[in-house]
Amino acid sequence: MGLGKCQTILKRGAAFGAGFIGQWLEAATVVWLFSMGNTLQSKTIDKARESIRDLMNLTPPEAWLKIGQDLSRVSVEDISIGDIIVVKLEEKIPIDGEIISGTSSINQAPITGESIPVDKSTGDTVFAGTINENGSIEVRVSKLIEDTTISKIIHLVEEAQEKKAQTQAIVDRFAKVYTPIVFVLALLTMVIPPLLGSGTWHEWFTKH
Repeated sequence: MGLGKCQTILKRGAAFGAGFIGQWLEAATVVWLFSMGNTLQSKTIDKARESIRDLMNLTPPEAWLKIGQDLSRVSVEDISIGDIIVVKLEEKIPIDGEIISGTSSINQAPITGESIPVDKSTGDTVFAGTINENGSIEVRVSKLIEDTTISKIIHLVEEAQEKKAQTQAIVDRFAKVYTPIVFVLALLTMVIPPLLGSGTWHEWFTKH
């Protein structure tokens, strides 16, 4: 029994109990609160997944590789450290490296959050996922695609999600034990006292 099933059982039990004793407003409130919680949880998960997809889409899948005086379009997976790539006007930089020719203004907002483009020239470092906003530059690759700054950010986000998943698993295991125990104890406190002559059925049911 996972956390979702436990929540459903608790919601239905609480709503049924409130309705049984005529507390319709309380029953509706319980259903609304549980539904709102499930909706917020789903939206949070969807937002996290969307954020990861957006990060992965920041870097282009291909780059202009310069060999001698020739340019060829190649996959970033095939680029090695030390290769020379050319980033043209308004193109995204596909991989981390160092400018060896040209000057430009680089929009680093996708990585650093800076709202104003940063001027870059020979010797400066550029990052995958940032945007070349002025002219053409030649970049010597300094990292493989899996080691770029944006790749590390994606890894950290995924790692955070994995930790959440582990926490969720712990809560699920706890709920498997906790929910049945609570239900059994509630039933016992509703049934045993009336059987022993301590109060009425309606009185104990209303209390619990």
